[in-house]
Amino acid sequence: MINNLIVYFFLFFVLSSFSQNTENLIKEKNTLIQEISYTKDLLSQAKSEKKNNLSTLSLFQRDIELRKSLIQSFDNEINLIEKSIDTLICKLNILYTKETHLAISLLKKKKKINHLFKLYSQSIRNIYLSHEYQNIFYAIISDKSIDRSLNNYVYFKTIINSSKALSQKLSNEQRLLHDDQKKLNENKKTIKLSIKNFITLINDKQLSRNDKEVQLESLLYQKEQKQNLVNKLSNEIEQLKKEISEKELNAQKIENEIKIALNKQSEMKNSELNFDVLSQEFQQKKGSLDWPTDNFIIMSSFGKVSHTSLPGIQYINHGIQLAVPRGSSIKSVYSGEVSSIIIQNNYLKSIIIDHGLYFTVYTNLGEVYFQQGDIVLENEPLGLVFIKEKHKTGITEFQIWKEFESQDPKIWLKNVN
Repeated sequence: MINNLIVYFFLFFVLSSFSQNTENLIKEKNTLIQEISYTKDLLSQAKSEKKNNLSTLSLFQRDIELRKSLIQSFDNEINLIEKSIDTLICKLNILYTKETHLAISLLKKKKKINHLFKLYSQSIRNIYLSHEYQNIFYAIISDKSIDRSLNNYVYFKTIINSSKALSQKLSNEQRLLHDDQKKLNENKKTIKLSIKNFITLINDKQLSRNDKEVQLESLLYQKEQKQNLVNKLSNEIEQLKKEISEKELNAQKIENEIKIALNKQSEMKNSELNFDVLSQEFQQKKGSLDWPTDNFIIMSSFGKVSHTSLPGIQYINHGIQLAVPRGSSIKSVYSGEVSSIIIQNNYLKSIIIDHGLYFTVYTNLGEVYFQQGDIVLENEPLGLVFIKEKHKTGITEFQIWKEFESQDPKIWLKNVN
């Protein structure tokens, strides 16, 4: 009995863990599928515009990374399902063993009840068929011998007590039989449900395998497309260097705007903001700033970027690029003043927010809600990311600067994992 309780507790723990792990895996898988849909849409845009550049190469690289993660997620899901199947088989074996024991117990109890019923019936018959059974008291006192009277009394008393005892035993056994029958029925229901769950797990495992195969084929295709792009870019080194120069010019433009803003701070004595206090408050928010948008995936990280397939080609990311769905607004990560609104080379807008010694930059905006000199509050929407017609995804870059030095935004923002 104790061993069975231990096994049931173990099975309950394993199945509960499976439920929790399954929820986490589903959440992770759905997130990856959503992120892949972003990169797929962005690659579609690049293809329609016939763009062969470093940004497109980064898109392919990110898409490949996401698909590898999704394949790993499917592997984890399959492993979890297999463990759950093994646990369920163990549970079914226990249930079938229990069913056998209950069936044997029922059969024994039925035989015992039949035997007790016969004894009880015989006892009742003995009472009614005994000499002068209609008046037991008369039968006892009518005998002339006192010994015989006493014997008659003992005899009838024994029959009556025996009948009562048999009646009690019969009642108890019938109750136990009822309990065992109830347990057997519940056990059968549990077996039926477990078999249903078993079939569901087998089907889920096959679906995960099918989905994994689809992603493996897509991964192979994307790798081929990336290699084709690398081959093309290898013959366009000068064009790539020009693209890198444009990135450096954009960074220089931001630095120039920051320099102007810092000079203005020293001249502004009647400003609504105390930039010294603002700098201190911003510094204290390190690691806890809200992200500039709600739904996104990180497309590129901060710092030096190089491609092993293109030796000698490297550049600096002064921020992080985020892919966002249509309708996504960009929010100020902290209170400050609109220092500048820059018109980019692609005619989109970037907005720079002054937080004292610190500045935040938000790029690729199709619509901006503020003007230079306006005060913005923490988490206040600044504008909308530009997304082309017939597409669902756009790219924005978020940067943090401390004076003229760009910072890694991930160190400043809340951990989203």
